[in-house]
Amino acid sequence: MKKIIFTIILIIFSLMIFSSCSSENQTDELSKTLGINLDEGTIIENLDTHGGFHGDGYTYIKISFKDDLGKIITDEIKNNEDWCSLPFTDNLHTAVYGKETNSSSIGPIVTKNEGQILFPSIKNGYYFFFNRQNGNSNPKDDSNFFNQYSYNFTIALYDPNENVLYYYELDT
Repeated sequence: MKKIIFTIILIIFSLMIFSSCSSENQTDELSKTLGINLDEGTIIENLDTHGGFHGDGYTYIKISFKDDLGKIITDEIKNNEDWCSLPFTDNLHTAVYGKETNSSSIGPIVTKNEGQILFPSIKNGYYFFFNRQNGNSNPKDDSNFFNQYSYNFTIALYDPNENVLYYYELDT
Protein backbone atom coordinates (compact mmCIF):
# COMPACT_ATOMS: atom_id res chain seq x y z
CA MET A 1 0.00 0.00 0.00
CA LYS A 2 2.84 2.39 0.83
CA LYS A 3 4.39 1.67 -2.57
CA ILE A 4 1.14 2.60 -4.36
CA ILE A 5 0.78 5.86 -2.41
CA PHE A 6 4.44 6.72 -3.06
CA THR A 7 3.98 6.03 -6.80
CA ILE A 8 0.85 8.22 -6.97
CA ILE A 9 2.61 11.07 -5.15
CA LEU A 10 5.60 10.73 -7.48
CA ILE A 11 3.36 10.89 -10.56
CA ILE A 12 1.50 13.96 -9.27
CA PHE A 13 4.77 15.70 -8.40
CA SER A 14 6.19 14.95 -11.86
CA LEU A 15 3.10 16.34 -13.56
CA MET A 16 3.31 19.52 -11.48
CA ILE A 17 6.94 20.05 -12.46
CA PHE A 18 6.31 19.54 -16.18
CA SER A 19 3.21 21.74 -16.26
CA SER A 20 4.97 24.60 -14.47
CA CYS A 21 7.62 24.70 -17.21
CA SER A 22 5.19 24.66 -20.14
CA SER A 23 4.78 28.44 -20.48
CA GLU A 24 8.56 29.01 -20.56
CA ASN A 25 9.09 26.22 -23.04
CA GLN A 26 6.28 27.58 -25.18
CA THR A 27 7.81 31.05 -25.54
CA ASP A 28 11.18 29.42 -26.22
CA GLU A 29 9.64 27.31 -28.99
CA LEU A 30 7.80 30.30 -30.47
CA SER A 31 11.02 32.34 -30.33
CA LYS A 32 12.80 29.67 -32.38
CA THR A 33 9.95 29.43 -34.88
CA LEU A 34 9.57 33.19 -35.37
CA GLY A 35 13.24 34.13 -35.05
CA ILE A 36 12.65 36.77 -32.35
CA ASN A 37 13.06 36.70 -28.57
CA LEU A 38 9.67 36.41 -26.89
CA ASP A 39 10.92 35.42 -23.42
CA GLU A 40 9.88 38.68 -21.75
CA GLY A 41 6.35 38.60 -23.17
CA THR A 42 3.23 37.73 -21.21
CA ILE A 43 0.94 35.09 -22.68
CA ILE A 44 -2.57 36.57 -22.58
CA GLU A 45 -4.42 33.85 -24.44
CA ASN A 46 -3.42 30.30 -25.29
CA LEU A 47 -5.59 27.82 -27.17
CA ASP A 48 -4.44 24.46 -28.53
CA THR A 49 -6.79 21.97 -30.16
CA HIS A 50 -4.11 19.64 -31.56
CA GLY A 51 -4.60 16.01 -30.66
CA GLY A 52 -5.94 12.74 -31.89
CA PHE A 53 -4.29 10.27 -34.21
CA HIS A 54 -3.10 12.75 -36.85
CA GLY A 55 -2.42 15.71 -34.57
CA ASP A 56 -4.78 17.98 -36.48
CA GLY A 57 -5.88 21.22 -34.89
CA TYR A 58 -4.78 24.77 -34.29
CA THR A 59 -2.68 26.69 -31.80
CA TYR A 60 -3.48 30.32 -31.07
CA ILE A 61 -1.33 32.38 -28.74
CA LYS A 62 -1.59 36.08 -27.94
CA ILE A 63 1.46 37.64 -26.27
CA SER A 64 1.70 41.14 -24.82
CA PHE A 65 4.90 43.12 -24.21
CA LYS A 66 5.62 46.03 -21.88
CA ASP A 67 6.19 49.34 -23.69
CA ASP A 68 9.99 49.26 -23.42
CA LEU A 69 10.10 45.73 -24.86
CA GLY A 70 7.81 46.61 -27.76
CA LYS A 71 10.53 48.66 -29.43
CA ILE A 72 13.04 45.83 -28.98
CA ILE A 73 10.63 43.34 -30.59
CA THR A 74 9.95 45.78 -33.45
CA ASP A 75 13.69 46.19 -34.05
CA GLU A 76 14.23 42.41 -34.03
CA ILE A 77 11.41 41.96 -36.55
CA LYS A 78 12.75 44.72 -38.83
CA ASN A 79 16.13 42.97 -38.88
CA ASN A 80 14.68 39.52 -39.62
CA GLU A 81 14.17 38.63 -43.29
CA ASP A 82 11.43 36.14 -42.40
CA TRP A 83 9.11 38.98 -41.33
CA CYS A 84 7.30 41.33 -43.74
CA SER A 85 5.64 44.71 -43.32
CA LEU A 86 1.87 44.82 -43.68
CA PRO A 87 -0.30 44.72 -45.72
CA PHE A 88 -0.75 40.98 -46.10
CA THR A 89 -0.60 39.46 -49.57
CA ASP A 90 -4.08 38.92 -51.08
CA ASN A 91 -4.03 35.20 -50.21
CA LEU A 92 -2.95 35.77 -46.62
CA HIS A 93 -5.48 38.56 -46.17
CA THR A 94 -8.18 36.14 -47.36
CA ALA A 95 -6.89 33.39 -45.03
CA VAL A 96 -6.91 35.74 -42.02
CA TYR A 97 -10.04 37.85 -42.66
CA GLY A 98 -11.93 36.10 -45.46
CA LYS A 99 -13.11 37.47 -48.78
CA GLU A 100 -16.58 37.90 -50.19
CA THR A 101 -17.61 38.64 -53.74
CA ASN A 102 -21.05 38.84 -55.31
CA SER A 103 -20.91 35.16 -56.20
CA SER A 104 -18.75 33.50 -53.53
CA SER A 105 -16.92 33.72 -50.25
CA ILE A 106 -13.61 32.26 -49.13
CA GLY A 107 -12.24 31.92 -45.63
CA PRO A 108 -11.32 33.06 -43.16
CA ILE A 109 -9.17 30.10 -42.15
CA VAL A 110 -7.34 31.69 -39.20
CA THR A 111 -10.24 31.24 -36.76
CA LYS A 112 -11.39 29.51 -33.64
CA ASN A 113 -13.67 26.51 -34.07
CA GLU A 114 -16.70 28.80 -34.01
CA GLY A 115 -15.35 30.77 -36.99
CA GLN A 116 -14.32 33.78 -34.90
CA ILE A 117 -11.56 35.82 -36.57
CA LEU A 118 -8.52 35.90 -34.29
CA PHE A 119 -6.26 38.62 -35.71
CA PRO A 120 -7.30 42.27 -35.43
CA SER A 121 -7.26 44.42 -38.53
CA ILE A 122 -4.24 46.68 -38.26
CA LYS A 123 -2.46 48.81 -40.84
CA ASN A 124 0.89 49.41 -39.20
CA GLY A 125 2.56 46.12 -38.34
CA TYR A 126 4.44 43.06 -39.42
CA TYR A 127 3.64 39.48 -40.30
CA PHE A 128 5.38 36.13 -40.50
CA PHE A 129 4.23 33.26 -42.74
CA PHE A 130 5.61 29.76 -43.10
CA ASN A 131 3.79 27.14 -45.18
CA ARG A 132 4.59 23.69 -43.78
CA GLN A 133 2.60 21.82 -46.43
CA ASN A 134 4.38 18.70 -47.77
CA GLY A 135 5.89 19.19 -51.20
CA ASN A 136 6.04 22.97 -50.87
CA SER A 137 9.39 24.11 -52.30
CA ASN A 138 9.25 27.66 -50.88
CA PRO A 139 7.59 27.90 -47.44
CA LYS A 140 7.33 31.71 -47.65
CA ASP A 141 5.37 31.59 -50.91
CA ASP A 142 1.59 31.75 -50.52
CA SER A 143 0.72 31.97 -54.24
CA ASN A 144 -0.78 28.44 -54.30
CA PHE A 145 -2.16 28.62 -50.79
CA PHE A 146 -5.79 27.95 -51.74
CA ASN A 147 -4.85 25.17 -54.19
CA GLN A 148 -3.62 22.83 -51.45
CA TYR A 149 -5.51 19.73 -50.35
CA SER A 150 -4.94 20.62 -46.68
CA TYR A 151 -3.47 23.43 -44.59
CA ASN A 152 -0.32 23.17 -42.53
CA PHE A 153 1.04 26.63 -41.86
CA THR A 154 2.22 29.11 -39.26
CA ILE A 155 1.28 32.77 -39.37
CA ALA A 156 1.99 35.55 -36.89
CA LEU A 157 1.04 39.22 -36.70
CA TYR A 158 2.78 41.86 -34.61
CA ASP A 159 1.05 45.11 -33.71
CA PRO A 160 3.76 47.62 -32.66
CA ASN A 161 1.19 50.20 -31.56
CA GLU A 162 -0.28 47.82 -28.96
CA ASN A 163 2.89 45.73 -28.42
CA VAL A 164 0.96 42.52 -29.03
CA LEU A 165 1.95 39.45 -31.02
CA TYR A 166 -0.68 37.07 -32.43
CA TYR A 167 0.46 33.56 -33.36
CA TYR A 168 -1.52 30.90 -35.21
CA GLU A 169 -0.53 27.43 -36.34
CA LEU A 170 -2.91 25.18 -38.28
CA ASP A 171 -2.57 21.49 -39.12
CA THR A 172 -5.33 19.77 -41.09
